[in-house]
Amino acid sequence: ARIRDEIDLTADSSGLDDATVDGGPEGDEAPVSPPCSRNKLRRMQHVVEADVSDVELIAAGEFVEAVPTRWQRRKRRHQRKVKAGEWTEGRSRKRRHLKLCSLTRSCMQIYNAHSTKAKRVKGISA
Repeated sequence: ARIRDEIDLTADSSGLDDATVDGGPEGDEAPVSPPCSRNKLRRMQHVVEADVSDVELIAAGEFVEAVPTRWQRRKRRHQRKVKAGEWTEGRSRKRRHLKLCSLTRSCMQIYNAHSTKAKRVKGISA
C-alpha cells in the first residue's frame, strides 16, 4: 500500500508571517558552521604575500621554463612505446588523457597547476 502525503492548499497562511524559529540567528548574526563539520568542505585561506624577493622570482622563472608547452607535451603524448625488437605499441587513451591534463605553460602563464609549488609559482607570476 502506498502512503500519500496530502497538503491542504486551502489553509490560511496569514499566521506564518509572524512565526519565529527558536534557535535561529538573531538580528545581525550570520549562520556559522562549526570548524570541524564533517559535511562541509574546509577551504584553506590563500595567503598572498605582497613582498616577493628576487631569489623567489628567479626560482619561479626557472620553474616556468622547465614546464613544457602544449606543443612539447603533444609530442610526448603521442609518442609510441618502444618494445623489444622493432615492435611498437600505442599509448592508451587513459594515459594520453592524463598527459593532456598535466601541467603546461604558455609563455609565463601556467595552466592545470595542482601541486603546491606550481600554485605558488602561478601566484607569483600572476
